[in-house]
Amino acid sequence: MRTLLAIVFAALTLLTICAHRAAAASFAMIDPVPDLLNGPAITTDPNALATGGTAVQGVAAEGVAEIVLRVTASAANESFTFTVINDQNQPSTSINDDGAIGAAGSPTIDQSSVNLASVSTSTGPMAFAIYRAPLDFARAGGGDDSLTQRAITIQWTASNSADNSSTQVTIIRPLVALVHGLWGEPSDWNDFGPLYSTAGNDPRFAVRTADYSFDIGESLASTTPSYDIVGGAKANSLGFAYNAGQVAQQIDSFVAAFKAGANPAGIAVAAVQADVVGHSMGGDVTRTMPLLENFASATTLGQGNVHKLVTVDTPHLGSPLALALLANANECARDTLATDDLYSFESVTIDELNIIISGAMGDLSGNGAGGALSYALAALQPGSSIPIFTPQIPTAYIAGVMSQTQLNDLTTNPTLTEEFLTSWCSDDPLAQDLTPQKWPNLLSNQSDAIVPYTSQVNNASPAATPAAAVHSGGAETLGFGAPDALDSVTGNPDAVINLLNTPITDSVWTVLR
Repeated sequence: MRTLLAIVFAALTLLTICAHRAAAASFAMIDPVPDLLNGPAITTDPNALATGGTAVQGVAAEGVAEIVLRVTASAANESFTFTVINDQNQPSTSINDDGAIGAAGSPTIDQSSVNLASVSTSTGPMAFAIYRAPLDFARAGGGDDSLTQRAITIQWTASNSADNSSTQVTIIRPLVALVHGLWGEPSDWNDFGPLYSTAGNDPRFAVRTADYSFDIGESLASTTPSYDIVGGAKANSLGFAYNAGQVAQQIDSFVAAFKAGANPAGIAVAAVQADVVGHSMGGDVTRTMPLLENFASATTLGQGNVHKLVTVDTPHLGSPLALALLANANECARDTLATDDLYSFESVTIDELNIIISGAMGDLSGNGAGGALSYALAALQPGSSIPIFTPQIPTAYIAGVMSQTQLNDLTTNPTLTEEFLTSWCSDDPLAQDLTPQKWPNLLSNQSDAIVPYTSQVNNASPAATPAAAVHSGGAETLGFGAPDALDSVTGNPDAVINLLNTPITDSVWTVLR
């Protein structure tokens, strides 16, 4: 009998040990946003960490997103070691490339290995660590450029058991948001292949198009300059700040769908930020987003929802053309453009809010070299007293300079719009300047027909050789020759892809303020 009892006791002991080991091997990766947040930080409440959040399989590589690592322990105060293992099956030596790990509640997550103790929770003892995403998807050297996803491994070891387990974390590229410009719309990007086009998108990237071309004309109580009819006006004729809030909200919704599986890997991931490509005023709108008080929200862990920004032909220092369109002497040209719902607003009054907000043309005013800047552009410059609410967005510039042939098309291949402007508005200085001889003087010689080159590159160096292109399809309608900056033949889409594959630590990225 004693022998039988001893056998039963030994069996029960073995089962208990096995149960403890099985429990210790129970593991989950949890997205803490938004359920496990305490302000912009992850909560340290063990009961919340034990039960809340959304299970994920991976993370977007933007250096901000975090994952709660949840392991069932055999007892409270059990010692655990969590280690990041790189794709060479070695302990990580680069938190930028592989991501970092730390303890829940730590003010910084910046280690490759961390030791911590398990705690008691309402569902039993557990150990919690926090994994932070790599700073970028593509690492230096180009080996990741063609990949859709890569992976690292999280290894953990418990001191009170023989458990030594690991799990793989899938790393994917951040979502890419395309932001159109003045008088533009999402379809402007339809020939931006291979990144994005009607023929299909680059499978490495999840690409979405922001849209601030919705109707606002009926809500306008008054405008400066005034127009007889403004019913067809769209938000794309209003200023940076008005549209920055709209675009920021859309990027949030894009990221939410991306997190839920609308990404190239088709899995649930933790993600906070997107990479943004802004054409024309779209770049200014994106740069304005950190000036919004709610930009560095808790759901972005206090860092905002933009990882990095590529601007294409953006007027960082304004354009003399905006100044010209607001001048009284060019009223005819301004009114002619408005017949196609292309309004040049310095400011407008929104009826339902009874407040005055800036118009796009007012915000875009500047001489293109840094002088005569509008309030909106001055707010984006170094030394501005306007507060920003998160570190400014790392930015790279892509520019365009039209060829002499494109300029000469004003006379060799005039459009109906050009002919109408020059004949109907013959007394307007702007219409008189619409010739191959005079137009370069208006825009300080080198330009894409709309924005001076110096403004496109913010008086700095471009990220790629300037394309032989005019600013937009609208510039072509005005009489300048094709292609425009968003045409695939310019090479601009490939230049953008190269930048998306360039680590954010590279000198091509400039933190503007």
